[in-house]
Amino acid sequence: MEQIELKVDARDTLGKKVRFLRRQGIMPVHVFGHGIESMALQCDSAELRHVLAEAG
Repeated sequence: MEQIELKVDARDTLGKKVRFLRRQGIMPVHVFGHGIESMALQCDSAELRHVLAEAG
């Protein structure tokens, strides 16, 4: 199975302030799950759309 990579950065902006990130073309991302620590991240919106289209 092919791996698809997405470049993300740590995010300090939380709450309603993420609206300004979206206006700049940055998508706020929150990763969580069993056995891993919750992480607030951000990535480029266009790159995320490309990765999601590629992954199906």
